[in-house]
Amino acid sequence: MNKVTRMSRRRGRRPFRKHLGIHDKAALTGDVDSSSLSLSRETIEKEESAGKITLDHRSIKSEMIDNFAVYSIHVSNEAITSTKIAPEAVQPVHLGFNPVQGLPGGSVHQQFGKHPFSFSDKECNKEVTVNLSVPYKGTDYVLISSCSKSEFQACTVLQEENQAVIRISRLPESRESEGWLSWIAVGISG
Repeated sequence: MNKVTRMSRRRGRRPFRKHLGIHDKAALTGDVDSSSLSLSRETIEKEESAGKITLDHRSIKSEMIDNFAVYSIHVSNEAITSTKIAPEAVQPVHLGFNPVQGLPGGSVHQQFGKHPFSFSDKECNKEVTVNLSVPYKGTDYVLISSCSKSEFQACTVLQEENQAVIRISRLPESRESEGWLSWIAVGISG
């Protein structure tokens, strides 16, 4: 027994009358004692040809559906798409993960990447340009950078809407010459 049948029984209503009149029996097909009754094809065709049944009658409108009548078992997989969801209807509280959140006033965008670098024996500093695939709205975005080895330090030298320059410094006593620069940028996209 499904939820709909249980709810209709609780309210004291039955989905179909138990005793059908003679005209009702002619218009319905199926076992009279079961709840699997449906309109016969001849009845539908007869009513359509007479103009009594139109496309409007065959459509289900929201006024025709009782409250709590549609459950997840009635909705097929992938039936609800993004075009059927109102803008801003899904809020962070509805999500199963914590999205990147920022101040109101634009859509927050996060970018990240890794760049290899190498030093010659005499170099102490090297500058790496990070090109951002999505430009930010101004230079007020957050840029975090770090190096893969403790002998190197990263510092942001220049921030623009579509790129940033990061200076990597090597400790004077270090003999390390190669490493990776990792970076994360978060801000309001332009």
